[in-house]
Amino acid sequence: MNKTLPCNCARSSRSHKILASLFAGSMLLLAPHPSAAGTILDGMYGGLGGHQNGDSSNDGSLAMIDPTTGAVTVIGHPSGVSRLSGLAFDLTGNLYGATQGSFPFPPVTPPGASDLVQIDPSTGALISAIGLIMDGTTPINISDLSVQPGTGILYGVRGPNDGLNGQGLLYTINKLTGAATLVGAPALSSTASHSRRTGRST
Repeated sequence: MNKTLPCNCARSSRSHKILASLFAGSMLLLAPHPSAAGTILDGMYGGLGGHQNGDSSNDGSLAMIDPTTGAVTVIGHPSGVSRLSGLAFDLTGNLYGATQGSFPFPPVTPPGASDLVQIDPSTGALISAIGLIMDGTTPINISDLSVQPGTGILYGVRGPNDGLNGQGLLYTINKLTGAATLVGAPALSSTASHSRRTGRST
């Protein structure tokens, strides 16, 4: 059933610009193809979330977004996940997500790091809670994810919610451990893509 729900598929402008400038034309380009972690549906994926004041539902769930109408269809909820801020498919069809903690109302975001999780794209079920995303011994917050076409490397852009003022930094993230390696602070182009399209990334 289609519902209008708060959705984290619209990422922060800075985080999206960083990843779009690196992988322009390849972000969230999804189409059905075989996956060891479940069938990938045709459409645009997003994570649901809102503030805890009763105006949002299915927080933390995986959803499909109709790019034509904006209608949101809930797929399912990965166990133990409060919010999903970043989603990315790797080259074999495995879906990874970066989590956020609960957001109280009024919207004052408490400091918190992100976990890296693997999610079944066909059911929304949690396949693996990989662990905290760590820069060395420091847990960090990740606001968006993307996989580089060709190499399959998982990248993440750091968010502000760990309270350590590292927002905007770009990392590679180990898909098996959640270990993050700093790449740097990329310069942003004013022509960075903001598109979300259907179709398979190559």
